[in-house]
Amino acid sequence: MIFKKALGLNYDDESVIAGETHTLPYACRVMDPGVIQVYHKLTGWVYIAALPSKYTDELYRIFNQVNPCVPAKNVLQTTLTNGNPAIHPAGTLMMAAWIEATGGDFYFYENGIQPSVGRLIRSIDTERLSIAKAMGFDLYPGPVLTKKQGYLIEDDYENCYRSAPGFKGVKAPQKLDTRYFHEDVGFGLVLFEELGRKFGVEVSNISSVITIASTIMQRDYRAERARTLDKLGLGDLSCQELLNCL
Repeated sequence: MIFKKALGLNYDDESVIAGETHTLPYACRVMDPGVIQVYHKLTGWVYIAALPSKYTDELYRIFNQVNPCVPAKNVLQTTLTNGNPAIHPAGTLMMAAWIEATGGDFYFYENGIQPSVGRLIRSIDTERLSIAKAMGFDLYPGPVLTKKQGYLIEDDYENCYRSAPGFKGVKAPQKLDTRYFHEDVGFGLVLFEELGRKFGVEVSNISSVITIASTIMQRDYRAERARTLDKLGLGDLSCQELLNCL
């Protein structure tokens, strides 16, 4: 949607067919300038959608030749399928003092996502699933989908991340000035909160994480409006119009 707006095109313009997957087909981190470590190559279950959505099947046939994928209903479903906004902000908030004290010298998943952190992640993920259901999307819980992708060997929130082979060796952020807040709160949870309120879904845990992250980072992620319905040109639409326009 951002890509088409940058081109000055309406979402239903067929001169350029845009598309997205809900996540990367691999997990990786930059280790040094020009050096990337790939921790895991997904075994499948990457959702894909085109804009306009009537071209999703065509996009799926092309992309599936390169990487196994699953057609989504539209780009709102791929947006809500991304699990990072549920995992990263909750984990980073709960590990904030540890990150500041050590400069992130520990493993984010293996050491950091203890059962209490997993329970916070579950609360946010449950709200994400409720938003999706209200919009007509039946999504898998985060750990269930991530297990299908080969990251995990378990699919419970409290223990699955620590034992995950696909997350093994991933270090914590070196500082709190990180995309785990700026991207996953500012561009992720703020939009999830808006969608939840528009479709009448309780999002108290999502709202709490946005508020606390804003407090400790001394910035207002809501006021920054990095990714909102208004900025996407969808703010004035009814729920049904929103679902039909893509």
